[in-house]
Order: sequence, then structure tokens, then C-alpha cells
Amino acid sequence: MRKTESAEAPVPTRLGPSPDQLAAHRISPRFYNADLAPSRKKGRSWTAYSVFTLWANDVHSLGNYGFALGLFALGLGAWQILVALLVGAALLFFLLTLSGFMGYKTGVPYPVMSRISFGIHGAQLAASVRGIVAIAWFSSPPSSASSSCRGTCTTHRWSSSTSSADSAPCSDPSSA
Repeated sequence: MRKTESAEAPVPTRLGPSPDQLAAHRISPRFYNADLAPSRKKGRSWTAYSVFTLWANDVHSLGNYGFALGLFALGLGAWQILVALLVGAALLFFLLTLSGFMGYKTGVPYPVMSRISFGIHGAQLAASVRGIVAIAWFSSPPSSASSSCRGTCTTHRWSSSTSSADSAPCSDPSSA
């Protein structure tokens, strides 16, 4: 007996027109592609753990720790700061969940959803602003950490009483 192949084609995880249909209607690939297509429920891979890790990543960052230190510098007590951080974390969780709800219900990603409010070209501006803010937010902790490390190493090098470059934790190999 010959093996018969299944007549059923695999169900795509994305919805929308085919590339041939897009070409027939002269729709630019800048405005529609497979990444921007709505997804079926089977094609969505986010779980509760994914949402939790996104929230935890936004809550636990050097920027937030610097904010907490700033509250200490203003004279707030530990309990006041803890309450402020808990309220902020809960607010962030609520807003992240709210912003993802429409995408969850329809399967449409954020860049396409923003077209509703901003239009096709305005959504590109909104996405660019979102990217610039993300670059600034996530590059400031490494930048401040490297500058504080540089300051610590420089201070240690100049205040060290030993003359051996090997004993300094931040010794420069070119100065040996």
C-alpha cells in the first residue's frame, strides 16, 4: 500500500492576505508583512510567566533603584519608600496588562494597533519615539555603572599605597 499524504495543509499561525494578493492590490510591504499580520490563538506563545518576566524586568532595574535612593536622599523613611515602590509596581503591572489586552483579544501587534490612533505614518513616529525612550532608559544604567566603576578604579589607583601594578584591582596592563 502506498502512503497517502494528508490533504490538509498546515494551518498558518498568521492571518491575512497572501503575498500574491498583496501584489495584486499594490500594497507596500512597508505597511504589511507577516510580522504585522494578526496571529491566531495557536500562534501566540506568551504565557503568564512571560508577562511576569516582562513586569519584573521593568520593575527591577538600576533606574528604579536610583529612584529609591533619591527618595532616601529626600528624607523619606524606608516604609514610605517601600509603599511608593509597591504602588508603582502595581500601577506598572496594570498599565502593561491594559496595553496588551487589545492585542491579546485580536492578535494584532502594537505597531498595527497604534495605527488606529496615529495613522500609518504617525505610528512610525510613535514607534520611533518608543524606541528612543527604550534606548535612553536601558542604556543609562550601564553608562552610570561604567562611570562609577571608572571612578572607583581611578580613586583606588591614586590612593593605593603599594607601588606594584599587580596588586591594584583595576590596574592598566599598559602602565606596567
